[in-house]
Amino acid sequence: LIGLEREVVPYELGDGPSRLDNGRILLRSLDDDTFLDRFAFSDGLALSVRLAMLESRLQDYAEQMEGFPLALSSGAKLAISASEVQRRIGELLMLRHRINLVSDQADFYWDRPAAEQLYRRTCRFLDVGARREALNQRLTYCAELAELLR
Repeated sequence: LIGLEREVVPYELGDGPSRLDNGRILLRSLDDDTFLDRFAFSDGLALSVRLAMLESRLQDYAEQMEGFPLALSSGAKLAISASEVQRRIGELLMLRHRINLVSDQADFYWDRPAAEQLYRRTCRFLDVGARREALNQRLTYCAELAELLR
């Protein structure tokens, strides 16, 4: 079960273009003409929450695998079936797929440069790229361990 995940970024209405400033979202208005601005901010926030959920799932996976390195280093016989190893490898592949292919909707922004800039700034503020990279590194380690169990 994945616990509650959320991102909280304060917002306020301000003058000038919509922007992210010192950890606050500044919207020029709540009118229909700022729909794409609001969408870009919320899309970046939603991506961060999705990553947090995947981080939690990978943490659970890593905890399930925790005993195997110790058992391998001590020469103990591992009590894991081939089908269980296959299932765990499949779980890793699904996580990697979700982290790298499903989690980013940046293609939506290719012809909307102002909204893309807001989206990318929001993602940078929430460390989405660094978190995705860290998740991939952890996934690589878990995949190497799962391959050893084959």
